[in-house]
Amino acid sequence: MKLKPAHWIVLACIAFLGAVVVYKAWVTDDAYITFRTCENFVEGRGLTWNPDERVQVFTHPLWMFVVSATYSVTGEFFYSSLALQLLLTLVVAGLLAFRVASGVHAAVLGLTLLAVSRAFTDFATSGLENPLGHLLLVLLFVRRDDPKRPGAVCLRFALLVSLLLLTRLDLLLLVAPVWALTLWRHRGTNAVLATLVGLAPLLAWELFSLLYYGALIPNTAYAKLSTGIASSEKALQGLHYLVNSLVSDPPTLLAVALALGWTGLLAVRQRRFTTGTAWGVGVALSLLYVVRVGGDFMSGRFLTPVFVVALALAISRTVPRRPVWVATGAVAILLAVPWTTPFVDRDYGDEWHAAIDVHGIADERSFYAGRGDLWSSFELLEKWPDPQSFEEARWLRRKWPHDYFIDDLLYVGTLSPEEGWPPQETGDDEGNPYRIVIVRGAVGFLGFHLGPDVHVLDYHAITDPLLSRIPVTRPDPILQGLLPKQAKKGWRVGHYYRKPPVGYVWSLATDENRLHDPELREYYDVVRRITRDPVFDGERLRAIVRRQLGAHDHLLP
Repeated sequence: MKLKPAHWIVLACIAFLGAVVVYKAWVTDDAYITFRTCENFVEGRGLTWNPDERVQVFTHPLWMFVVSATYSVTGEFFYSSLALQLLLTLVVAGLLAFRVASGVHAAVLGLTLLAVSRAFTDFATSGLENPLGHLLLVLLFVRRDDPKRPGAVCLRFALLVSLLLLTRLDLLLLVAPVWALTLWRHRGTNAVLATLVGLAPLLAWELFSLLYYGALIPNTAYAKLSTGIASSEKALQGLHYLVNSLVSDPPTLLAVALALGWTGLLAVRQRRFTTGTAWGVGVALSLLYVVRVGGDFMSGRFLTPVFVVALALAISRTVPRRPVWVATGAVAILLAVPWTTPFVDRDYGDEWHAAIDVHGIADERSFYAGRGDLWSSFELLEKWPDPQSFEEARWLRRKWPHDYFIDDLLYVGTLSPEEGWPPQETGDDEGNPYRIVIVRGAVGFLGFHLGPDVHVLDYHAITDPLLSRIPVTRPDPILQGLLPKQAKKGWRVGHYYRKPPVGYVWSLATDENRLHDPELREYYDVVRRITRDPVFDGERLRAIVRRQLGAHDHLLP
């Protein structure tokens, strides 16, 4: 097939977008929580963070399996994940340009908007699941209905939804309206059966998760949603998240708002509920959900799926060329404006926390500049990622049980003096060695460098099966010392602090339940049975059922 000049223009725009993504390529600390699990999985230690307990520390099973497969071939994570995400992003751009856009002018506008969206280009890499979610959403958008084959339509749609939910469960709200419309249009017994077959991957994972981990949802959901913080406080934080995006990345939410307004106007004029209307409702529901859960600590991360869908809605409409070219020119100007251009990294000064605003929302890519970006990696390859964490991990492994951070944890109250941690020796009087336990937050890079034989206790509870089930500790003592502008609020979104109960660190080091609180000790017995006993042990299976039914909730504080 001979390419027309218009095709070359579109390909040039895709290449430009690729150059932006490569320039901004980076991997965040959170990604290495998944990567450590992938390493354990590929090397035979199970789908675990700490190999001595089964805990689902990732929200994206499909992305985890894709990264694991890549790691089994390449033997490394950083460059492999960046290459994989670049490829996914270019495929998304190609589908939007050649399968979704109504014409060349619409395709160029869409690709320009992708390049100027700080949220999209920031999380086109990062090591997180965003690019895979974008691809599955676009595949759902471009699918075609065939009235003569309702079963096949419902099967394909359900299969894509199943894969999407295995990427992130909370993307359900984004696709639920158009999924419901599809099922209504093709209603019947065949459609129901086809949908159930299509959902088989998701159902299989949920069954595995319940059996292996003892829970239907990931530990991260308990850590970030079951906090005890009032809904009104979280909703206010969610509004701050949207405002942060409008200020730091205007094109993203403005494009979403314009697409929603246009879609709503067309729905009113047509006086019928179309597929486009259903997608618009999904975008609105997703934004409400983001507000409801308080947003995220990474600026823009939760907005990229709605941005991609809104962009697809906008460029799929047939509109006159001249207004679109004018709009494209206006957007292209933003590529040269210092505040919006993707080619200028923002300078927040010398303070390490300056990239975090007063509401705890971070320009995450800027925060990890020099520690997780592609270009810095070439100079520090042997200690990559995050050379500081590499050196800290090496020192801890060599000097343990000494830990220079313990005095700080005791000072702010993260560890109680009664804990008596760390021990003076590496083992007890009978010669039994203690398991190395390191207490930290933001544990991705450090946990990866420490290796599988060190138990990393995460006081933000992302990786811990006990702390994630208890309410957050307020005020957060860590904020007072590290993020003073956050201290008055008492908590930081996405980093909900839990104080380890007295005896917990010793319990992990000795593989014995040494908790001081009697009710919490009884609950921890249940946790230990579920996360440590053989998978098919009868008592363990009964404990899983009882916990799912809430039989032990009264033991929690």
